[in-house]
Amino acid sequence: MALVHDFGESIIGDITPYDGVSKEDKNFRESLAFDYLAGLAGPNLGRKMKSLWQEFEEGTTREARLVRGLDRLECVA
Repeated sequence: MALVHDFGESIIGDITPYDGVSKEDKNFRESLAFDYLAGLAGPNLGRKMKSLWQEFEEGTTREARLVRGLDRLECVA
C-alpha cells in the first residue's frame, strides 16, 4: 500500500488542497491514472494494486490509516 498509493500522482502530479481542485475531481483524476497504470501491470497485479489504492483512499483499515499518517508527515517535513 505504501508503495502504490501515489502511483496515480506519477501521471497527474501531486494535487494539494491549495490547487483549487475539488476532492471529487482529484479522486476522479487519480482513479483514471491508476486504472491506466494498473492495466499496464496485468490483470492479477493490477487488481491487487487497485485494491490497495482503494483501501488507502477509504482509510478504514489500520494499515491504511498508518500509511495515510505517514503520507501526511511528508507535507510537514
